[in-house]
Amino acid sequence: MTKKYNLILIGMRCAACAKTIEKALRGVDKVTNASVNFADRSATVTTSQEIDSNLLVSAVIKSGYSAQIPSQHA
Repeated sequence: MTKKYNLILIGMRCAACAKTIEKALRGVDKVTNASVNFADRSATVTTSQEIDSNLLVSAVIKSGYSAQIPSQHA
């Protein structure tokens, strides 16, 4: 069963930054697709099964940027 995760991205300043983050997210185990929206400063990640969303945040941090999971109650 696939699962989608949304991330808020911080520190992304250009299209090249977006590509760097996309590549980092796609490198996470079980990620089947990652799409970064530069204009919205967000990312949507699809995985083949549920994973710890902190793995996605860590991948973004390791690529030199910051990310957070939006509140589900907002």
